[in-house]
Amino acid sequence: MVFRDTSTIPNGSDPIVDSLRNSGIPVTRENWLGFNYPDGMPEEWTAEHEAQLPKPLRLIPEPDDDDLSDLLDKALAARERNLRNAATLVSELKAVGDAYTEKRRAQWREAQARRRVKLKAIGLPPEGGRKKRADR
Repeated sequence: MVFRDTSTIPNGSDPIVDSLRNSGIPVTRENWLGFNYPDGMPEEWTAEHEAQLPKPLRLIPEPDDDDLSDLLDKALAARERNLRNAATLVSELKAVGDAYTEKRRAQWREAQARRRVKLKAIGLPPEGGRKKRADR
């Protein structure tokens, strides 16, 4: 059996709950049903029967508008957090990509400078082409 807080049922809102409380009987689903159906419960239990019970005693309580509003607020807050996290991740990935690109460009410039030095050392022009022969 699942214990539900029945103290949230206001006095005067349900005559059976009031009778149970006045008699010192615990307000439970079983006690409420036994008091309301002294000759036995209906053979077929319907949603209409379930709706007669106070919300804390129902098997599947209907959500309050406040409950739905709270759930919606939580979902929207989670969505906002996810969007902020995604935006942060995108900017971080872009920064990493930019840093990698700049590093590769620097490595390429260094390699080109070394190449020019080597070409100059062996007497070739920095473009890497062949020396033009003066007799041509």
